[in-house]
Formats: sequence, structure tokens, C-alpha cells
Amino acid sequence: MLGRLLRYDLRSMYKKFAILWPAVLIVAFLNQMVVWGAEKASFFLELGGLEFLFELAPAVVYFGLMVALVVVSMFYVVLRFYQGLLGDEGYLMHTLPVRPWQLVASKLLTATMTVIVSGLVGILSIAILVEDGNIFRAVGDLLPRFRGFTDFIAFLEFFALMVFMLWGSITKIYAACAIGQLSNKNRALCSVGAYIGLNTIQSVLTIGGFFFLGHLDRATGFLQRGLRVLERVLEAMLRSPMGQAIIGDGAALVFHGVMGCFCLFYLVKTAILFFITTYILQRKLNLQ
Repeated sequence: MLGRLLRYDLRSMYKKFAILWPAVLIVAFLNQMVVWGAEKASFFLELGGLEFLFELAPAVVYFGLMVALVVVSMFYVVLRFYQGLLGDEGYLMHTLPVRPWQLVASKLLTATMTVIVSGLVGILSIAILVEDGNIFRAVGDLLPRFRGFTDFIAFLEFFALMVFMLWGSITKIYAACAIGQLSNKNRALCSVGAYIGLNTIQSVLTIGGFFFLGHLDRATGFLQRGLRVLERVLEAMLRSPMGQAIIGDGAALVFHGVMGCFCLFYLVKTAILFFITTYILQRKLNLQ
């Protein structure tokens, strides 16, 4: 059933962005062609000061489309969840033979795809502008720098971290909307207040956690003992051929450790916010 929900949400996403995504790329290409024409074509030079308008107009349109891409993407993330589960569509969606976590997961995965594709479209359009029409030159320059499996693992870790950070941000919005709908009046304002409250709680817990771990380490020394055990395990892994192929040298080991800690942090954050959202939708739903 989750697959059917995804197909429904993806079709809705496609209807919203089917024009905007190609429009950004087309206008970026037109900007590049105008710049090229201003430098190469003689008729632009014969227009005197009017060639500035030919260069400015596509640039203004491109800037407007890029702003619209960012705004529409973020607006879609919020609106699709709110209308689909907390608004008029919620009366239908919550009667389907699916669990609340499947409804939230479908919205989360669709929002993730929306933001990723919008980001790729924005990067591609910038590549069209700055690479003189050769959009593959930058990628071709980066590929020789990959030194085998270790760099591939690092790339996957970085991509996973970006996705987990995105999930953390989206689920925070979802949790704030779910908390806001508990109110009978001024739901939008309550959702904004809930979002600010969740941010505050996250900051307090993060800072408090660091202080607690520091105090506990000074009192018991458990972090130092744990680090010594971890160091011995990692040294054993580095002595094996497979461990060297995956982990690499000492600097890469530090990088993998840091990335793993950040990934774990955002996964835990996402899981907590996801649970809060699904719990409210299952036990405290208040449709009007």
C-alpha cells in the first residue's frame, strides 16, 4: 500500500513541477545563448546600448524562476502534508486501509525527492551558465580525483548525511504541523510556535547532552576507556586488506567516524520526530 501512496503523491508532485523544472533549464540555456550571442554575433553590437536589455531580461527571468523553485519546493513540502493529512484530503486519506506511519512516510519520501530533484535542477542550470555550455566539464574534472572504493564510500556517506539532514528538517515541519492541529483555533500560528519550540528543545538537549557527557567523562572516564577500545578495534581493521580498502588511511578514518556520528544523530532525530507525528495522527487527530 505504501507503493500506491507514493505513486499518488509522485503524480501530484509531477503536476506541480512539470513546467517549473524544464523552465529553469530552458531559461538558463537562453541566458547562456544570449551571453554567447552578445560576444559573437554582430547584430547585438549594432544595437548600441540595447544589447544590455537582451542580456538583462533573461537573467531577471532566470533569477525569478530560481527563487520560485526554492519557494515552491519548500511550500510544497508543507502544503502537501498539511492538506493531504490535516486538511480536506485528510478525511479521505485517514479512511484508507493504511497505517499513519505509511501516510507520513509517503509524504516524507515524496518531499525528499522533490527537494533533491529541485536541487539538481538548480545545480544543472548553474552549470549551464558558468561552464560556457559544456555542462560535463566540471564532472569530468572531478572524476579522476576519485581514488577507488574509499572515495566512493566517502561520497555515499556525504550523500546519506545530506538526506538524513533533509529528513530531520522535513519531519520537524511535519511534527510542528501535527502539534499545531491539536488547537481548535489559529492552527497555523500554533504550528509556527511548535516549530520554534521544537528548535529550542533540540538546541537545549544538544548542548545539555554535551555538558552531561563531559561531566560524566570527568567523573568516570568512560569516554576515554571507550575511545581506547575503539582505537584498538580500528587498528585491527586497518591491518586487514579489506579494512584498508574500505576505510583508507588515518585521516579517512577520522572522516568516516565523524560522518557516521552525524548520520546517527540525524537518524535518531528523524526517528523521534517521525514517531511524534505518527502518534499524534493516530491518537490525537483533530480534523475540522
